Amino acid sequence: ACLQSGQPNILWDGEGAMKIYLAGKIGDNNEHSPTNTDWRFESGIAHQDGDETYLRSPLSGFKYAGPEIGASHGMLYASGHGERLSQQDQNEIFDLRMAEIRGCDILFAWIFESTCFGTLAEIGYARARDKIVFIGFGASDLKNEMWFVAQMANYWVISESPEKAIMSCLYASGLLLKTMAYS
Repeated sequence: ACLQSGQPNILWDGEGAMKIYLAGKIGDNNEHSPTNTDWRFESGIAHQDGDETYLRSPLSGFKYAGPEIGASHGMLYASGHGERLSQQDQNEIFDLRMAEIRGCDILFAWIFESTCFGTLAEIGYARARDKIVFIGFGASDLKNEMWFVAQMANYWVISESPEKAIMSCLYASGLLLKTMAYS
């Protein structure tokens, strides 16, 4: 079940494809592993074609708004692992992420562990910018621990997978059906 928090109703005029920013930890926390993967691609929500990232059906009526993730040496990476980055790189990445969130219509956050500090900041920024916020929690204890963050969401769900979570939130909000009708 996808639960609505106390946030305002979602309005959309049907003009253009809505842009979704997929917040959540990048990679499997072992960036040196040759099998380092990312939940956005592993789950089948998104796929890359060259430098472009697209959302897979039934989300193909939406546009991918970020975060920008590259591929190198067979490993997915995002320049977001701060311990190895120069201050200039950190500033550029921060500015890019904030611009991507400002440009999105919906921020979907997949929270599968509690050390998702960047994700929490992205949720707060999106909420402050009056973006539509959906949160998928990978376990009920995470949702209970992060009850305050859940209050920032228009809809949140506890789910076994990110693809089920985003679909539940889109369906509960009515946006999935509206987008299918306009595409």
